Amino acid sequence: LAYNMPAAVKLTGVVDFDKFEESFQLLIQRHEILRTYFKSNEEGEVQQYILPSEKVDFKIVPKDFSKIENQEDEVAHYLQEINNKPFDLEKAPLISASLIKLEDKEYVFFLSLHHIIGDGWSIELLISEVVKTYNDLVAGRTINLPELSVQYKDYAVWLNEELHQEQY
Repeated sequence: LAYNMPAAVKLTGVVDFDKFEESFQLLIQRHEILRTYFKSNEEGEVQQYILPSEKVDFKIVPKDFSKIENQEDEVAHYLQEINNKPFDLEKAPLISASLIKLEDKEYVFFLSLHHIIGDGWSIELLISEVVKTYNDLVAGRTINLPELSVQYKDYAVWLNEELHQEQY
């Protein structure tokens, strides 16, 4: 649980849940690390594996706290509860999300990922991309994110090569 990295963002306005979830699905397609899991091979070495995007079982959990008394306490309890769920490193995705309705035009988007696939900077990037993609989907615009020239696995290979060269 110490490696769960939570983030919460308050959203205001009308939120189209289906388009919001679609924006996240597009994000999962774009970033291989969001489809990554880790498993030991026959030699006992931990290896990184990447699921094809169509095999990733990911859903944003919708929650409605708009009619609940003690809303602030209940939302805090819910966030604590979902952040206390450990990720199984052998099953992708190593990310979870909830969209919590507080009022008609007020939401909290909660995102948690395992530190093995990201850090604070990664979470900011993911949230930024989800919001941009969502806004483009709602407006009917073409989604125009720059192509990724490097995926995490490329960085991992480079780092491994650097470490290997340092040994000699």
